[in-house]
Amino acid sequence: MIFQYLALQSVNVGIVITAGVLLDWRLFQVLVTIFMIAGISLVRFFKERNALLRQERADV
Repeated sequence: MIFQYLALQSVNVGIVITAGVLLDWRLFQVLVTIFMIAGISLVRFFKERNALLRQERADV
């Protein structure tokens, strides 16, 4: 009886730990994706800004 209870508890702990790791991994992936999108949009923004600045200099 006690062994069954301990086995169930260890399985429950394993499930909780696995779920936590999976959730953390999901969260990590989401954060990485957000940072990548933000980085790409920042790079595009600066490229467009530099191009506009060059055009203004060329116009003047």
